[in-house]
Amino acid sequence: MRSALVAMALVLAFPALAQDAPMTAVADLRPNAEVTVAGTVLRITDDDEFILGDATGEVQVYLSSGSMPVQPDQAVTVMGRVDDDGPIELYARTLTLPDGTVLTFAPDW
Repeated sequence: MRSALVAMALVLAFPALAQDAPMTAVADLRPNAEVTVAGTVLRITDDDEFILGDATGEVQVYLSSGSMPVQPDQAVTVMGRVDDDGPIELYARTLTLPDGTVLTFAPDW
């Protein structure tokens, strides 16, 4: 537990490290897990939400921002926390764009 907290603190302090984090398939997402998921933006659902898909499924991704930095068909990587109730949803801490730009979001949970 302690080593997991240290690792998460490092990733939060240095978002670029998220690119080296082990990837989790959408089908393997579990409530309250800290994960990194790579996939394609399938559609924008709101000004701060989009659907991310990989070969195993789809997941709703929430950003804590009012502006949408992605477009459909973009390949992105999201690091964040899976919601702990209801359907599987992902709250983004970082979003890595196709050009390597890493955007950081303040968690709303």
